[in-house]
Amino acid sequence: MGARLEAYFEKRRPVANITEDELPTSAGVYVWYRNSEPIFIGTTGNLQKRVFFEHIARAGAPMSSALRRVAASTLGYGTPSDLRSGRRLLTAAEATAVEAWLREGSVSWHSFSEETEALKAAAELRNQLDHL
Repeated sequence: MGARLEAYFEKRRPVANITEDELPTSAGVYVWYRNSEPIFIGTTGNLQKRVFFEHIARAGAPMSSALRRVAASTLGYGTPSDLRSGRRLLTAAEATAVEAWLREGSVSWHSFSEETEALKAAAELRNQLDHL
């Protein structure tokens, strides 16, 4: 894959400007950024479904999305583990803040023909970015 994260992925796009049609339905890896720093690396069998429908278009409960759990934890609303287990539930105001925080970010992606390829690429990215 190479050392240059930016060269590997599609150009980063502001989350607020991404449309359903620009995301492929193939497997892939996506990187979510805040303030130009990667905060989350995800893999999926369908980039459009995961990135657009599960992360952008839908305001879901934090326990349903690892990305939302990371965002909520970053905002000080509990640990990802507590949010996933339901030991910590978000108030309506906190859930709104998480959604706003995510929408202020940007996302990039790279599609693959097979999900196993995406998993390997994500592992390599996580090794490069050891804080994720």
